[in-house]
Amino acid sequence: MNPLSPSDDHLRIVMNAARPLAVEKRALFLERLGAQLALRGFRHPSDDDLARAVRMALQGLRQGTAA
Repeated sequence: MNPLSPSDDHLRIVMNAARPLAVEKRALFLERLGAQLALRGFRHPSDDDLARAVRMALQGLRQGTAA
């Protein structure tokens, strides 16, 4: 699989989404995000595509929800 080359804005979106997660859940979030993007074939996602993938990757990882 070819690596992504995210923009600064996309990195900010991902970092802001990961920040409130418990440290031990961040790697799982990034793995899920990568899987969401790969599943949809997004090599160069739009901001909206990335936001949707982030929401899907976060499901169940936020504090107070089942992991």
